[in-house]
Amino acid sequence: MEGETGTDILYIESLSNYMKLYSAKLNLPLIIYGSLSSIASEIDSNNFVQVHRSFIVNVAKIKTVTFKTLTMSNGEMIPVGRKYKILLDSFFK
Repeated sequence: MEGETGTDILYIESLSNYMKLYSAKLNLPLIIYGSLSSIASEIDSNNFVQVHRSFIVNVAKIKTVTFKTLTMSNGEMIPVGRKYKILLDSFFK
């Protein structure tokens, strides 16, 4: 993730065998080959949380949270999986 810092990353979306990294600085997503689980072990768990089987988000970039979705600072709506909701809620306690 050269040129990107953790604070620049909004969220990461997994699509089959590659991921799209969305950044506050880039207009288009950065494509990275690999799995979400492989990148999950490399990112800071204090700042990032998996909210769905296909999404990891930067907690500092979350604007609003509802039961089934969250809105990022750029306006994107991200689904929240049932089994990830408790983990997400723990960041806001």
